[in-house]
Amino acid sequence: MADVELRGITKKYDDVTVVDNISLEVNEGEFLSFLGPSGCGKTTTLRMIAGFEEPTKGSVYIKGKLVNEEPPYMRNIGMVFQNYALFPHKTVYNNIAYGLKMRKVGKKEIKQRVEESLDVVRLSGFGDRRPDQLSGGQQQRVALARALVIRPDVLLLDEPLSNLDAKLRKEMRIETKRIQKAVGLTAIYVTHDQTEALAMSDRIAIIERGRIVQLGVPKDIYEHPQGSFVASFVGESNKIKGKIVAVNDLEAEFRSDTGLIVNIKTDTEYEVNKKVSLYARIETFEIFSTAPPEAKNTFEGKVESVSYQGGNTLYGVRLTDGTAIFVESSREKLFGKKIQPRSEVWVTISPSDIIVL
Repeated sequence: MADVELRGITKKYDDVTVVDNISLEVNEGEFLSFLGPSGCGKTTTLRMIAGFEEPTKGSVYIKGKLVNEEPPYMRNIGMVFQNYALFPHKTVYNNIAYGLKMRKVGKKEIKQRVEESLDVVRLSGFGDRRPDQLSGGQQQRVALARALVIRPDVLLLDEPLSNLDAKLRKEMRIETKRIQKAVGLTAIYVTHDQTEALAMSDRIAIIERGRIVQLGVPKDIYEHPQGSFVASFVGESNKIKGKIVAVNDLEAEFRSDTGLIVNIKTDTEYEVNKKVSLYARIETFEIFSTAPPEAKNTFEGKVESVSYQGGNTLYGVRLTDGTAIFVESSREKLFGKKIQPRSEVWVTISPSDIIVL
């Protein structure tokens, strides 16, 4: 039995459909992310699971029980909000204990469970502090501990890392996933950050305009996008429009609208003259300052921009046919020449690294 099941849930505000007929099962112990741009309906879907919003139609099941008519406090869910929603005048201990006190749990058991939760989030000894005496990452851990201490059936997280700086956000991605797996909870996580979703999730549901357009494990989402929205939204890609001009047993030949010829490796049957778009991840290219050994998909061009990004460098390259692409490289094949704006370069990409949609 799935821990959470959504059956055709829809949410409308007047004539505006925010969530459109979503059906989904979330398995026991799974970490599933709703990923999509702002306004796509992911937070509204989470709020319907929590009970803060009522579906216009459709059903929400938690542990096999229909919960449409039940308020949030009857659903036994733990919720971590974007702004943490800690009581500023209460200590860490009392913030975490609040849900247990509302459930009339005995003082001795409250003390034991709060201390256990503090230990899980690695904040033992912080019980007497107030939220304003904690860092952002520590406040996020308190919010997690408060959600965990009630021993919920499902943990719901609404962009809980968005207020942290980049370094701390990366650390807390690892810590949040560690805690979720250590406790063995089913978790549903809302984010617009693709890096978070790819790094943390067992599965990802990509949401566009209120609908799930692709559901799968992170590797499949990234390497095998089903549609142009997913290919564009997840990762950084170059998009080239054109048509298939030749097909054989192993490869097809693509010609762009500007005349660029690209070899693609595919197990899909394509018709000659079929219009398609190619998506090529920016990190799958190699860039050379002198002509490399002859290989398929080697293109000449001129560098229009160079952006140093620490471990990687991003190059804007204009190919000889006029196609503009970006290439991200962790190393340059220099052979004594530095690549800079207006440098003549060659870029290569393997036929198997090209996505055809």
